[in-house]
Amino acid sequence: MNLSKIKIITITGTLLLFFTGCINVNKNFKEIRNNVLSNFDESFKKSNEFAIGPAAMHLASSFVNIEENETDMDVGLMLRQVNKIQIGIYERKKSYNFESYKKDKLKDHLSDENWTRIIINKEPNSISEIFVKEDNDEKLKQMLVVNVESEQIIIIELSGDLDELIAVALANNGFKIAASE
Repeated sequence: MNLSKIKIITITGTLLLFFTGCINVNKNFKEIRNNVLSNFDESFKKSNEFAIGPAAMHLASSFVNIEENETDMDVGLMLRQVNKIQIGIYERKKSYNFESYKKDKLKDHLSDENWTRIIINKEPNSISEIFVKEDNDEKLKQMLVVNVESEQIIIIELSGDLDELIAVALANNGFKIAASE
């Protein structure tokens, strides 16, 4: 392959990544991030923040399907139900007192956008919250996980046909999805 073909492939790949929703998180994710970070009286360093769009999800599910293992096929089928994943990891310079975390501030902000908090777990050194959002047909279309630990905050948002994702996971693994080893 000559140099001009390599340049064309590289430019095309880069443009595809940007135009298919890969790489950059969207405006809504940034608003959620800002709301979570505003719970704290200190600054944060963005460690990682990225999105994986439909094209990359399809590619990932294709790679998983190449495997002969039946478990990998289930993972490929589950990956095909997800359209987009957005992830943000933010590091804190010093530990934080979790007693002052305003757990209802994020809930109130997200409830205005039809998110429902289904889980909140508060421990001495961490807080985890899970929110879901349904479409007009009452099917799960988005899930948001916010995990605040003493040294970092992790925010993950999944979008897609999450009802089908859960159905595939339960059909193939029952209630042993997170079995201990």
